[in-house]
Amino acid sequence: MSLFREIVETAPITNTLEFGYNHNLVIKNVDIGQRLRKGIPVSQNTFITYSKVNPETREVLAETELSYWNLKPGKWAEDNFIDQYNSLLAVVKAVGADAEKFMDSIDSELDTENIDKLVKDKKSCTEAQETLSKIFYDSVKDHVGLQSTLLKGKFVMNESGFFVTLSSPNWICKDVDTETLDKITQWEVTTRDKAIAAKAKAPTSAKPDNAGKLPGTKNKPTLNDLI
Repeated sequence: MSLFREIVETAPITNTLEFGYNHNLVIKNVDIGQRLRKGIPVSQNTFITYSKVNPETREVLAETELSYWNLKPGKWAEDNFIDQYNSLLAVVKAVGADAEKFMDSIDSELDTENIDKLVKDKKSCTEAQETLSKIFYDSVKDHVGLQSTLLKGKFVMNESGFFVTLSSPNWICKDVDTETLDKITQWEVTTRDKAIAAKAKAPTSAKPDNAGKLPGTKNKPTLNDLI
């Protein structure tokens, strides 16, 4: 291989996924290791690389790595844990992994009847998310990569302008599935427009990166959604 070709072929993908619906996706990689930024641990976990590919050659055309914020004890800790669980469960189902085994493993390792206790303090929050991440990784590790199942997914933005997935069970599915993804809502379009406008008004401020964050949901799932 020529040096020029090698440089081109190893160059990082700069195109990111699009707002809204994306087809011909694969989950290229899942990483649950601790990340450092300038030597400091980042406050995210469960890093998932979503890649849009040419379905024939599996050449990567665009990709975005999304993750979840580490939980902090407080008012929204329980809801955010459930949101992350539901989002990851949707991925498990989409890639063809064993969803029942995933749910059974969570139930056996965590007290899902009392999620408020799981996230009552920083230590328990961390342990709950680490357990969730490990079980998720073990569930999907043999179902990811450039040759894995072609998917379609819905990606939006939250109020801060971060590119995100959703906790909806219909946010991602097989690309050949007849299941319809949740429609883009006016609220999601407005949220994106506001984030873009805010960024334009303050170009020197900190820019949102691709570290995903689940948006708040108005209709929170009940604990029965975990079972």
